[in-house]
Amino acid sequence: MTSDRIRLLLGFAAALLAVATANARLNCDFESDCCWHSPDGTWTQTEKADEPWFRRIFRGIGRKGLPAGAFVSKTVVGKEAKPQPWESCDFCSATGVVNVDFRHWQSPTAITNLCWSVANQTRFDSEQCEIIHSYNSEDALSLDLYVPKNTPIKIGFLLTNRGSRSQAVAVIDKVHVQTEFCSLNVRRLPTVVVHKKPKVIPTTNFTSVPAVTKETPPPTTTTVQTTSTTTLATTTTTTTLATTKAPATVVPLTFPTLFPPLKFTLPPMFSITPGPLEDILRSMPQVPGFPLPKARQAPGMSAPRKISIQKRPAPAMTIKAKPTPKPSDDPLTDMFGKEFVDFLSPDFDSTKSDGDENSITEDDSVKLETKGDVCNTVGGCLFDHGMCGYRNSKILSNKGKFVRGISGKSVFVETRLQPGDVAVFETRTRMEEPHVVLFDWLEFTEGEKLSACCYTPGRTPQDLVCPMESESYTTTDIVWKPGRIECPTNTTKIMFICENYGRVDGVCALDTIRLFKQSDVAMQFPCQQSVFAQKQL
Repeated sequence: MTSDRIRLLLGFAAALLAVATANARLNCDFESDCCWHSPDGTWTQTEKADEPWFRRIFRGIGRKGLPAGAFVSKTVVGKEAKPQPWESCDFCSATGVVNVDFRHWQSPTAITNLCWSVANQTRFDSEQCEIIHSYNSEDALSLDLYVPKNTPIKIGFLLTNRGSRSQAVAVIDKVHVQTEFCSLNVRRLPTVVVHKKPKVIPTTNFTSVPAVTKETPPPTTTTVQTTSTTTLATTTTTTTLATTKAPATVVPLTFPTLFPPLKFTLPPMFSITPGPLEDILRSMPQVPGFPLPKARQAPGMSAPRKISIQKRPAPAMTIKAKPTPKPSDDPLTDMFGKEFVDFLSPDFDSTKSDGDENSITEDDSVKLETKGDVCNTVGGCLFDHGMCGYRNSKILSNKGKFVRGISGKSVFVETRLQPGDVAVFETRTRMEEPHVVLFDWLEFTEGEKLSACCYTPGRTPQDLVCPMESESYTTTDIVWKPGRIECPTNTTKIMFICENYGRVDGVCALDTIRLFKQSDVAMQFPCQQSVFAQKQL
C-alpha cells in the first residue's frame, strides 16, 4: 500500500514537471533550444543584428533599438501561394486564454499575424489570426489569443506580402507565452468500484486530471444510494450513506460543483425587452429644470397696444427731403429712444447707414488680416536658384541622393534609387507655432515609397513623425500630385524620405515647398513671402 502511494505521488510530480517544462520550452529567446520550428525552413535564425541592414529595411530603428541577441526572420518577395508560419509545439490551455509577449519588426509592405489552430490542423485560418501592427517602443508587444479550453493547440507567426513585386521582411524576438497549462491526454476520470458495484464519479466542466485516491479498509455494511436531478439551470447529485457499524470512511476526492446562477430582476427602465419610448420616459424620475416650449414661440415686445407699422412704400425716382422731426411728448420715444423710433418710421432711409457700415467693416477686416500674419519661418523652396538649405542626410541615406533636375522650364529635385536604397532630404527650421507644409511630389514604379516627416525633439511617443506616406505596394499615375503635412510647435527639421522596396529602379521628385502658419486658414500669407516674390528660392 505504501508503494502504491509513492507511485501515485511520483506520477503526479512528473505531470507537474511536464507542465512546467512545456511552459519553459514555449518561452524562446533564440539563445537556447525552445519548442518552436519552421515547417519548411523559410524562417531563419540569425545570431546578431546588422545595424545598416535594419536601418535600410525598417527605415531606421527609433526607440525600439536592435535585438539584443539572436532572432528569427523571414523574407518574402512577391505573393506567396501558401505562407508557412513560425509555429510552436502542441500544448493545452485550461482557461482558454493565451497571452503572448514578443518584440517584432516589419517592413512597410509586410503583414504579420499571430495565429492559433488545433494540433491536427495543417494550416492557420484567417479567422484565427490577430494582425500585429507596427509600433516604436522598446517594450514588448502583448497579444491575447482566445482558444478552446482543454484542447491541444499550437500558435504561430504568419507573414504575408501586400505587394506583388516588392520585398516584405519580418523579425521576431523574445517570445514569452503565458497561460494555465493542462495535460494533453484529456480524458474522463476513472471508475471507482465499491464492493464490485461500479460507481462513476460525476465530472464537471473542469480539466480532467488523474485523481489521487486513498485505500481505506472496507466498512462492514455500506449502502450507497444515488439520485440525480437535472434542471435547465444546474445539475445536482445527492448521495445518501446508510452505515451500520462502519468505521470512518474517507470521501473520494471530487471536483467542486459550480454555484447556481444568480437571478435578479432588472428595473423597468433597464429591461432587456424594450417597450415603447413613452413608457420608458414615464418611468424615469422627474428632473426639475426649465420648461421646454411645446411649439416655436415668436418673440414678444412690450409696447403700447395702438402702434401700427405701415408697409414701406416703393422707392421713388426723385429723392425726397428727410422730414425734420418735431418735438412731441411721444411715450414710445421715451420708452425706446429716438433712434429706434426713427428706425420704425416708414420714411427711414438705411442706404447711407448701410454704406458707412460696409466701408468700415472692409477697412477693419483688411487691417485685421494683415496684422501679425508676417511669417519668416524657413523651410520653403522653389529650387529655381538653389537648394535653399536642403541637404542630403549622410547618416540616414543609403546610396540615395537628391539632386536638381530640369524638364523644360521646370526645375525640381529628384533621386534615382536602386532596389534597397534610401535617400533622406532634410532642412533645418524653427517653428514657434504649428505650421502647414505644402509641396508637389512625384514617384513611379511599384515598391517606391515617399514619406514627408516632421522632426520634433522631445515629442512623445517618438521624435520623428511622418504624416504623409505613399503606398509602396501600388503604382500611381506619373503625374505631379499635391502633398500636405502639419508640423507641431518646436519642430526643428523637415524631412523627405524616399525608399525603394521594389525590384526595379525608381524615382522620387519634389518641387514648390511652401510653409504657412496653421492660424492662416485661408493660406494667403506664405512664410518667406518677400523671398518668394523676388524668386530667389
